[in-house]
Amino acid sequence: IHDFQKSLVFYPFYKYFGDTISIKDINSERYIKLVVAGKRILANEGLLLMSAIFSGEINKFVGRKSVNKTLMQKFLNSSYYKDIIERYSLSSDASLDSITNIIASSIGAPLNAKKIENTFKSNNVSNICDNTIAKYFKYLENSFLISEAKRYDVKGRKYIGTQSKYYFIDTGLRNARLNFRQIEESHLMENIIYIELLRNGYSVDVGLVESFNKDKKTQKTMRVNYEIDFVVNDGNKRIYIQSALNLQTDDKLQQEQNSFLHVGDNFKKIIIVKGYKTPLYNEQGILILGLYNFLMNPKIIE
Repeated sequence: IHDFQKSLVFYPFYKYFGDTISIKDINSERYIKLVVAGKRILANEGLLLMSAIFSGEINKFVGRKSVNKTLMQKFLNSSYYKDIIERYSLSSDASLDSITNIIASSIGAPLNAKKIENTFKSNNVSNICDNTIAKYFKYLENSFLISEAKRYDVKGRKYIGTQSKYYFIDTGLRNARLNFRQIEESHLMENIIYIELLRNGYSVDVGLVESFNKDKKTQKTMRVNYEIDFVVNDGNKRIYIQSALNLQTDDKLQQEQNSFLHVGDNFKKIIIVKGYKTPLYNEQGILILGLYNFLMNPKIIE
């Protein structure tokens, strides 16, 4: 645990509890517990969503004041990048920079090393091959900067190895990487849900549901692939989750629940929307609840 992280968890516990002891001898396990407790404090003051989206877990404890963007960027470069370059004896961080930027800009989008190699070559950015790029992905994962969510064929019950999705362990570091641009609420909300699921011990994949539908005009049978944001597994239990900012129209609701309606099993299906929303089952048996409700009590999905 870095000194910077310690100083950030210090704020809510000193302010609210006068506690100067709990952070003195802090290890990774205690840090996580302090983060969770601090999150509840912020949620009680209505500060949870924007602090999580904008500054992430690591520095959302700065309270109501603006985030120190320069400090976040310095922390990313001096701690994470320095560790990766030294640990893996990299001669340059230029390619690492470029790959991290692509991942940060592609939250919620499928990626693989070959796709990035082609992007680099078409834009004359770098000549590194897909095997080297794949290694960089692992370096970033091993440094706990990103996490891979593999794509899973729900009906075929197998993993699809072509492309995965990558999420940042902390959205504040992701935003710092992009100089606090591209603050897309929908993508970052998806990132927050994914990390919270991991933090609570679930195994999380991205779901793909294959269906064969008849075209209404031509009457031809067409293969359609639907995506489920998260296939959540815990032992023999499974939960399907979609992340949606809102469900303001019938078309939007239909879009979000379409993949659920083609799964063909009886596992629990949930749509998480922005803000507070009392959990409620709709006519299709799908549970709709708010992001705040989930973050305050992640086990609510069970």
